[in-house]
Amino acid sequence: MSINKKNVISPISKLSDKKFLDLLKKSQKREIIQLVQSSKSNLRKNVYLSSDGNFYKYVDFMRSHAYKHNAVPIHPIATLDYYLSAAHHDGSKKEILKDCFSLLRGCDELWVFTEKEVDFENNFEDQLSEGVLAEIYFWLTNKGNAPLRFFTWQDLNIPKYNKQESWSIVHSVDGNNTKRKALNQFGIIDLGSSTVKLSLCHVDENNITHTIYKKSITTNLAEDFFETNQLQPLAIERTVQAIIDLQSEALDHGIVEIKLVGTGVARKAKNLKKLKDKIKRETSLSLDVISSDDEGKLIYQAVVSSFTKYQDDLVIANAGGGSMELVYGDGEDLKNHSFDVGISDLNEKFINQYPVIDENFKKAYQYVKGKLEKELDVPEKKFLVYTGGELDYMLVTGFPLDDFSHSLAHPKKISLADFKKHAQKMRQMKLVELQAFMPNNPNWMNGAVASNTIVEVLLDTLEINVAIPSNKNLNDGILQELIT
Repeated sequence: MSINKKNVISPISKLSDKKFLDLLKKSQKREIIQLVQSSKSNLRKNVYLSSDGNFYKYVDFMRSHAYKHNAVPIHPIATLDYYLSAAHHDGSKKEILKDCFSLLRGCDELWVFTEKEVDFENNFEDQLSEGVLAEIYFWLTNKGNAPLRFFTWQDLNIPKYNKQESWSIVHSVDGNNTKRKALNQFGIIDLGSSTVKLSLCHVDENNITHTIYKKSITTNLAEDFFETNQLQPLAIERTVQAIIDLQSEALDHGIVEIKLVGTGVARKAKNLKKLKDKIKRETSLSLDVISSDDEGKLIYQAVVSSFTKYQDDLVIANAGGGSMELVYGDGEDLKNHSFDVGISDLNEKFINQYPVIDENFKKAYQYVKGKLEKELDVPEKKFLVYTGGELDYMLVTGFPLDDFSHSLAHPKKISLADFKKHAQKMRQMKLVELQAFMPNNPNWMNGAVASNTIVEVLLDTLEINVAIPSNKNLNDGILQELIT
Protein backbone atom coordinates (compact mmCIF):
# COMPACT_ATOMS: atom_id res chain seq x y z
CA MET A 1 0.00 0.00 0.00
CA SER A 2 1.44 3.39 -0.95
CA ILE A 3 0.94 6.67 0.82
CA ASN A 4 -0.06 9.85 -0.98
CA LYS A 5 3.04 11.92 -1.62
CA LYS A 6 1.64 14.92 0.17
CA ASN A 7 1.95 12.99 3.42
CA VAL A 8 5.54 11.86 2.80
CA ILE A 9 7.92 14.79 2.52
CA SER A 10 11.61 15.47 2.40
CA PRO A 11 12.62 17.48 5.47
CA ILE A 12 15.59 19.01 3.67
CA SER A 13 13.52 20.55 0.91
CA LYS A 14 10.58 21.68 3.03
CA LEU A 15 11.61 22.77 6.51
CA SER A 16 11.72 26.51 7.10
CA ASP A 17 14.94 28.38 7.69
CA LYS A 18 14.52 29.49 11.31
CA LYS A 19 15.54 26.96 13.97
CA PHE A 20 17.08 24.58 11.42
CA LEU A 21 18.91 27.16 9.27
CA ASP A 22 22.43 25.96 9.99
CA LEU A 23 21.45 22.34 9.53
CA LEU A 24 19.66 23.02 6.26
CA LYS A 25 22.65 24.85 4.79
CA LYS A 26 24.77 21.76 5.32
CA SER A 27 22.15 19.44 3.84
CA GLN A 28 21.35 18.65 0.25
CA LYS A 29 18.01 18.21 -1.44
CA ARG A 30 16.80 14.68 -1.84
CA GLU A 31 13.79 13.23 -3.56
CA ILE A 32 10.47 12.40 -1.91
CA ILE A 33 10.44 8.78 -0.79
CA GLN A 34 7.24 6.80 -1.08
CA LEU A 35 6.40 4.36 1.67
CA VAL A 36 5.83 0.85 0.31
CA GLN A 37 5.65 -2.58 1.80
CA SER A 38 8.79 -4.52 1.12
CA SER A 39 8.29 -7.82 -0.69
CA LYS A 40 12.00 -8.56 -0.93
CA SER A 41 12.83 -8.94 2.75
CA ASN A 42 11.26 -10.36 5.85
CA LEU A 43 13.03 -7.75 7.97
CA ARG A 44 10.86 -4.91 9.20
CA LYS A 45 12.01 -1.36 9.75
CA ASN A 46 11.85 0.19 13.18
CA VAL A 47 9.89 3.45 12.97
CA TYR A 48 9.75 6.05 15.73
CA LEU A 49 6.27 7.55 16.13
CA SER A 50 6.31 11.20 17.21
CA SER A 51 3.25 13.23 18.21
CA ASP A 52 2.06 15.91 20.60
CA GLY A 53 1.58 14.37 24.05
CA ASN A 54 -1.98 15.70 24.13
CA PHE A 55 -2.89 13.05 21.57
CA TYR A 56 -1.78 10.06 23.61
CA LYS A 57 -5.22 8.52 23.03
CA TYR A 58 -4.26 7.87 19.40
CA VAL A 59 -1.13 5.85 20.20
CA ASP A 60 -2.75 2.52 19.31
CA PHE A 61 -3.95 3.90 15.97
CA MET A 62 -0.43 5.14 15.16
CA ARG A 63 1.04 1.76 16.04
CA SER A 64 -1.57 -0.02 13.95
CA HIS A 65 -0.70 2.27 11.03
CA ALA A 66 2.93 1.18 11.29
CA TYR A 67 2.05 -2.51 11.41
CA LYS A 68 -0.10 -2.13 8.29
CA HIS A 69 2.99 -0.88 6.48
CA ASN A 70 5.22 -3.74 7.61
CA ALA A 71 7.03 -1.60 10.19
CA VAL A 72 7.76 -2.08 13.88
CA PRO A 73 6.30 0.88 15.83
CA ILE A 74 8.38 2.55 18.52
CA HIS A 75 6.31 5.13 20.41
CA PRO A 76 7.69 6.58 23.68
CA ILE A 77 4.39 6.18 25.50
CA ALA A 78 4.01 2.51 24.57
CA THR A 79 7.66 1.45 24.40
CA LEU A 80 9.42 3.63 26.94
CA ASP A 81 6.50 4.16 29.32
CA TYR A 82 6.90 7.89 28.87
CA TYR A 83 5.01 8.78 32.04
CA LEU A 84 7.16 6.51 34.19
CA SER A 85 10.15 8.21 32.63
CA ALA A 86 8.64 11.60 33.46
CA ALA A 87 8.11 10.59 37.09
CA HIS A 88 11.65 9.21 37.34
CA HIS A 89 13.12 12.46 36.05
CA ASP A 90 10.82 14.69 38.15
CA GLY A 91 9.19 16.03 35.00
CA SER A 92 12.43 17.35 33.49
CA LYS A 93 11.79 17.66 29.75
CA LYS A 94 15.49 17.61 29.00
CA GLU A 95 16.05 14.28 30.76
CA ILE A 96 12.85 12.77 29.36
CA LEU A 97 13.90 13.70 25.83
CA LYS A 98 17.24 11.98 26.39
CA ASP A 99 15.30 8.76 26.93
CA CYS A 100 13.32 9.44 23.75
CA PHE A 101 16.53 10.14 21.82
CA SER A 102 17.88 6.77 22.93
CA LEU A 103 14.93 5.15 21.20
CA LEU A 104 15.38 7.37 18.14
CA ARG A 105 18.96 6.21 17.66
CA GLY A 106 17.81 2.65 17.09
CA CYS A 107 15.12 3.50 14.53
CA ASP A 108 15.26 3.45 10.75
CA GLU A 109 12.61 6.11 10.12
CA LEU A 110 10.87 8.95 11.97
CA TRP A 111 7.12 9.34 11.48
CA VAL A 112 5.50 12.54 12.74
CA PHE A 113 1.73 12.59 13.32
CA THR A 114 -0.18 15.88 13.48
CA GLU A 115 -3.82 16.91 13.76
CA LYS A 116 -3.68 18.89 10.51
CA GLU A 117 -1.33 18.88 7.56
CA VAL A 118 1.72 20.98 8.39
CA ASP A 119 2.22 24.10 6.27
CA PHE A 120 6.00 24.08 5.81
CA GLU A 121 6.03 27.41 4.00
CA ASN A 122 4.60 29.41 6.92
CA ASN A 123 6.26 29.19 10.35
CA PHE A 124 5.89 25.43 10.52
CA GLU A 125 7.68 25.35 13.88
CA ASP A 126 4.70 27.13 15.45
CA GLN A 127 2.48 24.24 14.31
CA LEU A 128 4.44 21.55 16.16
CA SER A 129 4.95 20.97 19.86
CA GLU A 130 8.31 21.59 21.52
CA GLY A 131 8.96 17.87 22.02
CA VAL A 132 8.20 16.99 18.40
CA LEU A 133 10.48 19.78 17.17
CA ALA A 134 13.28 18.50 19.40
CA GLU A 135 12.86 14.97 18.03
CA ILE A 136 12.94 16.27 14.43
CA TYR A 137 16.08 18.30 15.16
CA PHE A 138 17.79 15.30 16.79
CA TRP A 139 16.83 13.12 13.83
CA LEU A 140 18.19 15.52 11.20
CA THR A 141 21.35 16.07 13.21
CA ASN A 142 22.13 12.44 13.97
CA LYS A 143 20.47 10.33 11.29
CA GLY A 144 21.48 12.16 8.15
CA ASN A 145 19.23 11.29 5.24
CA ALA A 146 17.19 8.64 7.06
CA PRO A 147 13.51 8.98 6.07
CA LEU A 148 11.34 11.50 7.91
CA ARG A 149 7.64 11.29 7.11
CA PHE A 150 4.58 13.31 8.09
CA PHE A 151 1.02 12.04 8.55
CA THR A 152 -2.26 13.45 9.86
CA TRP A 153 -4.98 11.80 11.94
CA GLN A 154 -7.00 11.40 8.75
CA ASP A 155 -4.43 8.86 7.56
CA LEU A 156 -5.21 6.66 10.56
CA ASN A 157 -8.92 6.07 9.87
CA ILE A 158 -9.78 6.74 13.51
CA PRO A 159 -13.41 5.73 14.20
CA LYS A 160 -15.58 8.59 15.43
CA TYR A 161 -17.40 8.85 18.73
CA ASN A 162 -15.79 5.98 20.57
CA LYS A 163 -16.38 8.18 23.64
CA GLN A 164 -20.05 7.32 23.47
CA GLU A 165 -19.37 3.61 23.82
CA SER A 166 -17.00 4.27 26.71
CA TRP A 167 -19.47 6.43 28.60
CA SER A 168 -22.22 3.86 28.00
CA ILE A 169 -20.09 1.34 29.86
CA VAL A 170 -19.43 3.81 32.68
CA HIS A 171 -23.14 4.48 33.06
CA SER A 172 -24.08 0.82 33.15
CA VAL A 173 -21.62 -0.49 35.75
CA ASP A 174 -20.00 0.75 38.93
CA GLY A 175 -16.64 0.02 40.49
CA ASN A 176 -17.81 -3.43 41.57
CA ASN A 177 -18.81 -4.27 38.00
CA THR A 178 -22.50 -4.51 38.92
CA LYS A 179 -25.49 -2.74 37.44
CA ARG A 180 -26.12 0.60 39.06
CA LYS A 181 -29.12 2.89 39.08
CA ALA A 182 -29.52 5.00 36.00
CA LEU A 183 -28.25 8.53 36.43
CA ASN A 184 -30.94 11.19 36.16
CA GLN A 185 -29.03 13.02 33.46
CA PHE A 186 -30.44 14.31 30.22
CA GLY A 187 -29.21 15.99 27.10
CA ILE A 188 -31.31 17.74 24.46
CA ILE A 189 -30.13 19.11 21.13
CA ASP A 190 -32.70 21.37 19.48
CA LEU A 191 -32.20 21.70 15.74
CA GLY A 192 -33.71 25.06 14.89
CA SER A 193 -33.88 27.08 11.71
CA SER A 194 -31.12 29.46 12.81
CA THR A 195 -29.31 27.80 15.70
CA VAL A 196 -28.56 24.41 17.19
CA LYS A 197 -28.98 24.44 20.98
CA LEU A 198 -27.63 22.03 23.59
CA SER A 199 -29.08 21.75 27.10
CA LEU A 200 -27.77 19.38 29.78
CA CYS A 201 -29.26 18.83 33.23
CA HIS A 202 -29.46 16.36 36.07
CA VAL A 203 -31.98 15.71 38.83
CA ASP A 204 -30.70 15.42 42.40
CA GLU A 205 -31.95 13.21 45.24
CA ASN A 206 -34.62 15.79 46.10
CA ASN A 207 -35.96 15.72 42.54
CA ILE A 208 -34.67 19.23 41.86
CA THR A 209 -33.44 19.92 38.35
CA HIS A 210 -30.06 21.56 37.85
CA THR A 211 -28.83 22.84 34.52
CA ILE A 212 -25.30 21.62 33.95
CA TYR A 213 -24.51 23.30 30.68
CA LYS A 214 -26.04 25.23 27.80
CA LYS A 215 -24.61 26.17 24.44
CA SER A 216 -25.91 27.29 21.06
CA ILE A 217 -24.24 27.40 17.65
CA THR A 218 -25.58 29.52 14.80
CA THR A 219 -25.79 27.46 11.60
CA ASN A 220 -28.61 29.09 9.59
CA LEU A 221 -30.13 25.83 8.42
CA ALA A 222 -32.82 27.92 6.71
CA GLU A 223 -30.36 29.62 4.37
CA ASP A 224 -31.96 30.02 0.90
CA PHE A 225 -34.72 27.66 2.03
CA PHE A 226 -38.08 29.38 1.77
CA GLU A 227 -38.55 29.63 -1.99
CA THR A 228 -38.16 25.88 -2.56
CA ASN A 229 -38.43 24.34 0.94
CA GLN A 230 -35.18 22.53 0.14
CA LEU A 231 -32.31 22.37 2.64
CA GLN A 232 -29.08 23.54 1.00
CA PRO A 233 -25.98 21.25 1.07
CA LEU A 234 -23.74 23.77 2.88
CA ALA A 235 -26.45 24.49 5.45
CA ILE A 236 -26.75 20.75 6.10
CA GLU A 237 -22.97 20.45 6.48
CA ARG A 238 -22.80 23.33 8.98
CA THR A 239 -25.70 21.99 10.99
CA VAL A 240 -24.46 18.41 11.18
CA GLN A 241 -21.01 19.61 12.23
CA ALA A 242 -22.64 21.66 15.01
CA ILE A 243 -24.53 18.56 16.18
CA ILE A 244 -21.26 16.60 16.18
CA ASP A 245 -19.56 19.30 18.26
CA LEU A 246 -22.42 19.55 20.76
CA GLN A 247 -22.70 15.78 21.07
CA SER A 248 -19.01 15.66 21.89
CA GLU A 249 -19.45 18.32 24.58
CA ALA A 250 -22.33 16.35 26.09
CA LEU A 251 -20.15 13.24 26.19
CA ASP A 252 -17.39 15.26 27.85
CA HIS A 253 -19.91 15.97 30.62
CA GLY A 254 -20.59 12.25 30.92
CA ILE A 255 -24.03 12.39 29.30
CA VAL A 256 -24.72 9.72 26.71
CA GLU A 257 -28.51 9.81 26.40
CA ILE A 258 -29.16 12.68 24.02
CA LYS A 259 -32.49 13.52 22.41
CA LEU A 260 -32.28 15.36 19.08
CA VAL A 261 -35.35 17.32 18.04
CA GLY A 262 -36.23 19.51 15.07
CA THR A 263 -38.87 22.20 14.62
CA GLY A 264 -39.98 24.74 11.98
CA VAL A 265 -37.71 24.23 8.98
CA ALA A 266 -37.41 20.50 9.68
CA ARG A 267 -41.21 20.27 9.51
CA LYS A 268 -41.27 21.93 6.08
CA ALA A 269 -38.16 20.50 4.42
CA LYS A 270 -38.92 18.40 1.35
CA ASN A 271 -35.47 16.80 1.52
CA LEU A 272 -35.51 16.16 5.28
CA LYS A 273 -34.45 12.54 4.72
CA LYS A 274 -31.08 13.73 3.43
CA LEU A 275 -30.49 15.61 6.69
CA LYS A 276 -31.77 12.75 8.84
CA ASP A 277 -29.59 10.19 7.08
CA LYS A 278 -26.45 12.30 7.41
CA ILE A 279 -27.09 12.95 11.11
CA LYS A 280 -27.64 9.24 11.72
CA ARG A 281 -24.52 8.30 9.80
CA GLU A 282 -22.29 10.88 11.49
CA THR A 283 -23.60 10.77 15.07
CA SER A 284 -25.88 7.72 15.47
CA LEU A 285 -28.59 10.13 16.69
CA SER A 286 -32.14 10.02 15.32
CA LEU A 287 -33.86 13.31 14.55
CA ASP A 288 -37.34 13.59 16.06
CA VAL A 289 -39.40 16.32 14.38
CA ILE A 290 -41.81 17.94 16.85
CA SER A 291 -45.21 19.21 15.73
CA SER A 292 -46.04 22.89 16.11
CA ASP A 293 -48.69 22.11 18.76
CA ASP A 294 -46.25 20.11 20.87
CA GLU A 295 -43.58 22.77 20.45
CA GLY A 296 -45.91 25.46 21.76
CA LYS A 297 -47.04 23.37 24.74
CA LEU A 298 -43.48 22.48 25.75
CA ILE A 299 -42.32 26.09 25.63
CA TYR A 300 -45.41 27.18 27.57
CA GLN A 301 -44.71 24.65 30.33
CA ALA A 302 -41.07 25.72 30.58
CA VAL A 303 -42.03 29.38 31.02
CA VAL A 304 -45.18 29.27 33.16
CA SER A 305 -43.71 26.85 35.72
CA SER A 306 -41.25 29.55 36.81
CA PHE A 307 -43.89 32.23 37.55
CA THR A 308 -45.39 32.76 41.02
CA LYS A 309 -48.06 35.14 39.70
CA TYR A 310 -49.70 36.22 36.43
CA GLN A 311 -49.67 32.73 34.89
CA ASP A 312 -52.99 33.46 33.16
CA ASP A 313 -51.85 36.90 31.99
CA LEU A 314 -49.04 35.68 29.75
CA VAL A 315 -48.78 35.32 26.00
CA ILE A 316 -45.66 33.34 25.18
CA ALA A 317 -43.95 33.75 21.81
CA ASN A 318 -41.07 31.80 20.31
CA ALA A 319 -39.79 32.84 16.90
CA GLY A 320 -37.51 30.49 15.01
CA GLY A 321 -35.93 30.90 11.62
CA GLY A 322 -39.00 29.89 9.64
CA SER A 323 -41.95 29.77 12.02
CA MET A 324 -43.34 31.33 15.18
CA GLU A 325 -45.32 29.74 17.99
CA LEU A 326 -47.73 31.81 20.09
CA VAL A 327 -49.28 30.11 23.11
CA TYR A 328 -51.38 31.23 26.09
CA GLY A 329 -53.76 29.93 28.72
CA ASP A 330 -57.47 30.47 28.23
CA GLY A 331 -59.24 29.31 31.37
CA GLU A 332 -58.34 25.64 31.73
CA ASP A 333 -57.46 25.34 28.05
CA LEU A 334 -54.15 25.95 26.32
CA LYS A 335 -54.31 27.79 23.01
CA ASN A 336 -51.53 27.50 20.47
CA HIS A 337 -51.08 29.40 17.21
CA SER A 338 -48.35 28.62 14.69
CA PHE A 339 -47.42 31.24 12.10
CA ASP A 340 -45.51 30.79 8.88
CA VAL A 341 -43.06 33.60 9.57
CA GLY A 342 -39.64 33.66 11.19
CA ILE A 343 -36.28 35.39 11.57
CA SER A 344 -34.50 33.78 8.60
CA ASP A 345 -37.61 34.46 6.53
CA LEU A 346 -37.45 38.21 7.30
CA ASN A 347 -33.70 38.37 6.74
CA GLU A 348 -34.02 36.72 3.35
CA LYS A 349 -36.83 39.02 2.19
CA PHE A 350 -36.28 42.39 3.90
CA ILE A 351 -33.50 42.70 6.51
CA ASN A 352 -30.52 42.14 4.22
CA GLN A 353 -28.78 45.54 4.21
CA TYR A 354 -27.28 47.44 7.15
CA PRO A 355 -28.02 49.94 8.51
CA VAL A 356 -31.63 48.92 7.88
CA ILE A 357 -33.50 51.63 6.02
CA ASP A 358 -36.99 52.60 7.20
CA GLU A 359 -38.61 51.34 3.99
CA ASN A 360 -37.28 47.80 4.53
CA PHE A 361 -38.28 47.84 8.20
CA LYS A 362 -41.81 48.94 7.30
CA LYS A 363 -42.09 46.17 4.69
CA ALA A 364 -40.93 43.59 7.24
CA TYR A 365 -43.34 44.99 9.84
CA GLN A 366 -46.32 44.82 7.49
CA TYR A 367 -45.33 41.34 6.34
CA VAL A 368 -45.37 40.01 9.93
CA LYS A 369 -48.53 41.92 10.76
CA GLY A 370 -50.28 40.44 7.73
CA LYS A 371 -49.37 36.92 8.84
CA LEU A 372 -50.69 37.53 12.36
CA GLU A 373 -53.93 39.33 11.64
CA LYS A 374 -55.26 36.52 9.45
CA GLU A 375 -55.41 34.04 12.32
CA LEU A 376 -54.91 35.86 15.61
CA ASP A 377 -57.69 36.10 18.17
CA VAL A 378 -56.14 36.41 21.63
CA PRO A 379 -58.02 37.59 24.73
CA GLU A 380 -56.63 40.55 26.64
CA LYS A 381 -53.30 39.78 28.36
CA LYS A 382 -50.81 41.84 30.40
CA PHE A 383 -47.43 40.48 29.34
CA LEU A 384 -45.70 39.16 26.24
CA VAL A 385 -42.98 36.66 27.15
CA TYR A 386 -40.51 36.39 24.27
CA THR A 387 -38.36 33.26 24.56
CA GLY A 388 -35.15 31.83 23.14
CA GLY A 389 -32.19 33.59 24.79
CA GLU A 390 -33.91 36.98 24.72
CA LEU A 391 -32.99 37.93 28.30
CA ASP A 392 -29.26 37.54 27.68
CA TYR A 393 -29.64 39.27 24.32
CA MET A 394 -31.43 42.32 25.72
CA LEU A 395 -28.98 42.62 28.60
CA VAL A 396 -25.89 42.50 26.39
CA THR A 397 -27.31 44.92 23.80
CA GLY A 398 -28.30 47.51 26.39
CA PHE A 399 -32.10 47.53 26.29
CA PRO A 400 -33.42 49.69 29.20
CA LEU A 401 -34.90 46.91 31.34
CA ASP A 402 -36.83 47.25 34.59
CA ASP A 403 -36.98 44.73 37.44
CA PHE A 404 -39.69 42.07 37.54
CA SER A 405 -40.16 40.20 40.83
CA HIS A 406 -42.57 37.36 40.04
CA SER A 407 -40.24 34.86 38.38
CA LEU A 408 -36.64 34.02 39.24
CA ALA A 409 -36.05 32.92 35.66
CA HIS A 410 -37.53 36.17 34.33
CA PRO A 411 -36.12 39.02 36.45
CA LYS A 412 -36.59 41.81 33.86
CA LYS A 413 -39.29 43.53 31.83
CA ILE A 414 -39.46 46.39 29.34
CA SER A 415 -42.17 48.81 28.23
CA LEU A 416 -43.34 48.95 24.63
CA ALA A 417 -42.14 52.55 24.26
CA ASP A 418 -38.63 51.78 25.57
CA PHE A 419 -38.40 48.69 23.41
CA LYS A 420 -39.28 50.60 20.24
CA LYS A 421 -36.73 53.37 20.96
CA HIS A 422 -33.88 50.93 21.45
CA ALA A 423 -34.89 48.75 18.51
CA GLN A 424 -34.76 51.83 16.29
CA LYS A 425 -31.20 52.57 17.47
CA MET A 426 -30.17 49.03 16.58
CA ARG A 427 -31.62 49.37 13.06
CA GLN A 428 -29.25 52.29 12.53
CA MET A 429 -26.17 50.16 13.31
CA LYS A 430 -23.90 48.37 10.86
CA LEU A 431 -23.96 44.58 10.98
CA VAL A 432 -20.39 44.45 12.28
CA GLU A 433 -21.44 46.74 15.15
CA LEU A 434 -24.32 44.45 16.02
CA GLN A 435 -22.10 41.37 15.87
CA ALA A 436 -19.64 43.01 18.26
CA PHE A 437 -22.21 42.62 21.05
CA MET A 438 -21.65 38.84 20.95
CA PRO A 439 -18.02 38.18 19.95
CA ASN A 440 -18.28 34.50 20.91
CA ASN A 441 -21.27 33.92 18.63
CA PRO A 442 -21.48 36.95 16.30
CA ASN A 443 -23.78 35.29 13.76
CA TRP A 444 -26.52 35.11 16.40
CA MET A 445 -26.82 38.88 16.01
CA ASN A 446 -27.67 38.52 12.32
CA GLY A 447 -31.24 37.95 13.45
CA ALA A 448 -31.41 40.82 15.95
CA VAL A 449 -33.31 43.35 13.82
CA ALA A 450 -35.73 40.72 12.50
CA SER A 451 -36.36 39.47 16.04
CA ASN A 452 -36.99 43.01 17.30
CA THR A 453 -39.42 43.57 14.45
CA ILE A 454 -41.45 40.51 15.40
CA VAL A 455 -41.65 41.68 19.03
CA GLU A 456 -42.85 45.13 17.96
CA VAL A 457 -45.59 43.67 15.77
CA LEU A 458 -46.72 41.30 18.53
CA LEU A 459 -46.91 44.04 21.16
CA ASP A 460 -48.80 46.38 18.82
CA THR A 461 -51.18 43.75 17.48
CA LEU A 462 -51.95 42.21 20.87
CA GLU A 463 -52.15 45.68 22.47
CA ILE A 464 -49.72 44.63 25.20
CA ASN A 465 -47.51 47.31 26.76
CA VAL A 466 -44.96 45.16 28.60
CA ALA A 467 -42.57 42.50 27.27
CA ILE A 468 -40.69 40.01 29.45
CA PRO A 469 -37.50 38.64 27.86
CA SER A 470 -36.90 34.94 28.51
CA ASN A 471 -33.95 32.57 28.14
CA LYS A 472 -36.32 29.60 28.16
CA ASN A 473 -36.60 27.54 25.00
CA LEU A 474 -37.91 24.26 23.65
CA ASN A 475 -35.12 22.30 25.35
CA ASP A 476 -36.27 23.46 28.79
CA GLY A 477 -39.76 22.18 28.09
CA ILE A 478 -38.51 18.82 26.88
CA LEU A 479 -36.20 18.42 29.88
CA GLN A 480 -39.05 19.27 32.23
CA GLU A 481 -41.24 16.65 30.56
CA LEU A 482 -38.50 14.02 30.82
CA ILE A 483 -38.13 14.38 34.59
CA THR A 484 -41.82 14.51 35.52
